[in-house]
Amino acid sequence: MNTLLERANKLLMLFDPKPTDLSMLQRFGSRNDGGYLLLDDLGQNDFLISMGVADDVNFEKEVIEKIAGVDLYDNSISELPSEIKNSRFFAERIGGSGGTSLRKSIERVEPTFNLLLKMDIEGSEWETLDAATSLDLSRFRQMVVEFHNFKDIENDEFFNRARRVLEKIDMTHFVMNSHPNNHGGVVLVENLLLPNVVEITFLARTHYSIDESEKAECFDQLANMNRPCSPICPEIYLQPPVDARNLNLEVDTFGVHTINLLNPNLNEMTELSRQLNEAKKINREITTQYNEILDSNLWKFTAPIRYVKKLLNRLRFLTLRNLLVRRLKSMARRVLRIRKVKYLLNRYLPPTLIRLIKRKLSGEKIVFKKNRSKPTNTIWDPEKVSLQKSISDLLE
Repeated sequence: MNTLLERANKLLMLFDPKPTDLSMLQRFGSRNDGGYLLLDDLGQNDFLISMGVADDVNFEKEVIEKIAGVDLYDNSISELPSEIKNSRFFAERIGGSGGTSLRKSIERVEPTFNLLLKMDIEGSEWETLDAATSLDLSRFRQMVVEFHNFKDIENDEFFNRARRVLEKIDMTHFVMNSHPNNHGGVVLVENLLLPNVVEITFLARTHYSIDESEKAECFDQLANMNRPCSPICPEIYLQPPVDARNLNLEVDTFGVHTINLLNPNLNEMTELSRQLNEAKKINREITTQYNEILDSNLWKFTAPIRYVKKLLNRLRFLTLRNLLVRRLKSMARRVLRIRKVKYLLNRYLPPTLIRLIKRKLSGEKIVFKKNRSKPTNTIWDPEKVSLQKSISDLLE
């Protein structure tokens, strides 16, 4: 008897979204992985608890524009990748022995706030939510949780905990949206396709209601708003549960298909993505160090010294330029003393222009005035006029 088929179908039933009014449906965060769906009825009475941050805080940055504040938890980083207003960061481990529990994170927030939850802690969500009570969960008006490791449904302990957690949440909340992570692989049990990783948005039953009349529209809206977590992999769509009476429990087939097998190029793309993230991290560190230097008292104290140094460099440049000009004038004066050059100048240039050249080379300031007298009838020599114009341009 195929008990795995029953287990997979039971989980699909707990994933199955319930129809409700989605007129305020909104996507917050990144376009791909790190973006989640919420109902945008948020206000200053709401407060977000975000568990699992890493290097992506786009979701928190967009939500904080509409709510009062946010607490962020992640022990894999020492500080947030970028600043978020009205936020507190705790570099603490979530769940487990000695870790921060969901109740402790709730107690850190003023009890007058309505709470929102975002949880993406790479498998630790099962232990954390299993330890939470229904009263703890009831504090959250909306919850977004990414559940991992459904490939382990063969393990009795895992399946019992997963069912227990999802059924406990179902007592206080209902599923608004279920979106498989297309980067996490799939589990194939007979003819049922079960995602290994699923992002689920829950709505509190005390604040929202299920409306069967919205069922047709809900499917289209959710399909349009959900985005693939990995843009290089094909999207995975959640399969609806099957009536238990139609399950073929006599057939016993089971297989785990990872995304590496489905896409041979993924390993190379993943490595490139890792290198890119590493480069971004180094760039952030350099930028932070640079800003710290600019803000330091030592940098401000040495500002006059840098100004004097810049001024000296400018004076040195002007000195070198003047020296070069003097050298060129000296060379020009020597050239004018050559008999062949004198002959050519006297042949092609009028005496007045030759005198102007000599005065210019001697350092005398010459002011050119426009000649308003009428032109005289002279023989026009194109070659001579062109040479005169070139020398006049040089003197200017």
